[in-house]
Amino acid sequence: MYLENDYRSALRKALESRKKTDPKATYQNLAQAMRVQKSYLSKVLNQGAELSSDQLHLASKYLEFSEQQESYIELLLQHSRSVIPDRRTQILSKIQKIQAKNAETKNI
Repeated sequence: MYLENDYRSALRKALESRKKTDPKATYQNLAQAMRVQKSYLSKVLNQGAELSSDQLHLASKYLEFSEQQESYIELLLQHSRSVIPDRRTQILSKIQKIQAKNAETKNI
């Protein structure tokens, strides 16, 4: 997950991973857990819309993300939604620090 720079691809990969162990893990069930239509989730995943923080929280719950994973994907959402260059840079810096920390942990 920590290699992802976009919350949409992180969600997609997390769901695909979960499908391997849980046959009930589907886009339809994810959409229901997020309280959105499947068509809206599809639009989001195809970069035609953005999730709200609450919708992302519900997705994180459904996908059983740890608190750390949820915080990371929330940063990805903030980066995607932000239009202020200074703020985008600040958020990207936080994302890169988490990615570097995770890379170090994997190499130990």
